[in-house]
Amino acid sequence: MNAKEDLIIPDEFEDFFKILNEKSVPTRYPDMLFGILKEFKKTNTKQFITKGKKVLKWIKGKSV
Repeated sequence: MNAKEDLIIPDEFEDFFKILNEKSVPTRYPDMLFGILKEFKKTNTKQFITKGKKVLKWIKGKSV
């Protein structure tokens, strides 16, 4: 893939990126951090990590 090619993000990752972006906002604002920490339970944290690994694998496949 060269720099001029458009990167088409698979639908399954678009939703993940939207959710991840929403979750990352409070980490930039310390006053909101404690509220989001309540949302991060073991189960959904594992789901974020699993999906993140899939995204990284997809990105690595695109950068060859």
